[in-house]
Parts: sequence; C-alpha cells; structure tokens
Amino acid sequence: MHPKNFFLAFLPVTLLVIVALTQIYLAHTVHLSPWKGGGFGMFSSTDGGPNRHLRIFLRGLPSRHEVQVPQPLEDLADRAEALPSDTYLNELSRKIADYYATEFEAMEGVQIQVWRTEFAPQDLEPEYRMIRDFLFEVERD
Repeated sequence: MHPKNFFLAFLPVTLLVIVALTQIYLAHTVHLSPWKGGGFGMFSSTDGGPNRHLRIFLRGLPSRHEVQVPQPLEDLADRAEALPSDTYLNELSRKIADYYATEFEAMEGVQIQVWRTEFAPQDLEPEYRMIRDFLFEVERD
C-alpha cells in the first residue's frame, strides 16, 4: 500500500480517537458534560441536559438574592452549564450584572453555582452535587 493511502485510511480513526480522548480529558478536568464535546458519554451517563442546573445569586445586597437566568442569556447559560469554564462563567456573570444593574444598584458581585444531579446506585434517589462555585466581583465606578 502506498504510504499516502495508508495515512488517509487511518485518518478518520485517528481523528475520532483524538476527539474522544479530548472529550474524556475535558469531562474529568473542567466538568464538561459527557453529553457534549463529541464524546460518547450520553450512552453511559445521566450528566447532561436537565440533570445540570445553575443557581445565580446577586451579592452585596442586604443578603444574597437568587435570580433566574434572563431569557436573552439562556443560550450562554446553557453553554456555561455544559462547560462551566472560567471563560463562560465570567461572561455570563458580567452580562447578568449588566442585566440586573438598574434593579439592584447595591450589587457587588454575581455568584454562579453549577449543580449536577447524581442518582444513588442503591435506590436511584437523586442527590445534588455542586461542581463549580464561581464569584464575579462587579467593578465600581
């Protein structure tokens, strides 16, 4: 077999292995949802879709105040849920701070918690585990 043909024959397999290994690495290091990133976690994990959720708190008020994800930021929130990296959480926090700035003038920060639902092997009771706790401090003028 010609070396070029040999290389081309194994290129798809090599790329698939690289994508799978990258997805496994990201799932174990930065909490990428196994359902995302080109891996095969959807066949072996319940950690995806409705089993992840965000809790968002505005800090610096008389106390913490929990808020919902504003509708215009839902796509970004979905990305932050699937891959709770500093980049996504920082961007989401900044946009949430901007969104609620006039309503909560005493806001000093935004706290985003990413939670995952796990199921007990004995009885399948849901258990909730926080996988990220991110704090964004709002800059004052």
